[in-house]
Amino acid sequence: MQKRILIIEDIAAIIILVILSSLANAGTVAIADVGWAFLRISMFMATALLIGLLSVPRLLAFVAGFKHGEMLTITVLGLAFGLAVLGAQLGFSVALGAFLMGAIMAEAKEAHHIVERIAPIREMFTAVFFVATGMLLDPAMVGQLWRAVLLIATLTIAGKIVSCSFGTFLTGYPGQVALPVGMGLAQIGEFSFIIANLGRSSGVTSGVLYPIAVTVSLFTTLLTPYLLGSAHAVTSMLARLSPRPLSTFATFYTA
Repeated sequence: MQKRILIIEDIAAIIILVILSSLANAGTVAIADVGWAFLRISMFMATALLIGLLSVPRLLAFVAGFKHGEMLTITVLGLAFGLAVLGAQLGFSVALGAFLMGAIMAEAKEAHHIVERIAPIREMFTAVFFVATGMLLDPAMVGQLWRAVLLIATLTIAGKIVSCSFGTFLTGYPGQVALPVGMGLAQIGEFSFIIANLGRSSGVTSGVLYPIAVTVSLFTTLLTPYLLGSAHAVTSMLARLSPRPLSTFATFYTA
């Protein structure tokens, strides 16, 4: 369930990136611009997925047939960077194209082998990304914004626990599963850095949003293991304190 929620969050973050890019180019925040941006991203995603699912798995199977891992690695990287560049040329974020190509490649029979081949390269780019993110952060500004950081971190943790737990419960999982899922997702990820940096560089959002996003992400990520460790105790306490009619309704609903 956590993986499904994370995928939905990634898609939502990519949509926000595209809308931010479109608004930065248009210079307005009209509803029509948002609607047009959403239509464009929908058409691009539908076209890329349709063509990709019909051709990419066959191409990867053909390349894998040569039994040369280097050829498969180069092909995978070329496809990922190629769709990312195409998305950027069409006015979208590079993250959109890379995300879509990753989703397309996941449907190929060689997906497991691709993950093994790409894992070292992924780790290298991950390290570069977080080092670059840290270099853009001003510790003095973070010290000045500690009240905003604390407020947003509190709202993020509470909001994500409630929303993710409630969403998991609505899909039919019992409270003993829903609450740990929500507590395990009570953080914001690396897409928040990209969104905040794009908003700052394009002038759509304030410059103080970036250090706040990075600090909140760091704080919530460090707190997540402790939340997960206390999930069982919190679940047991809520089960004891819940009114009997509510517990009965939850039992019948999940059944």
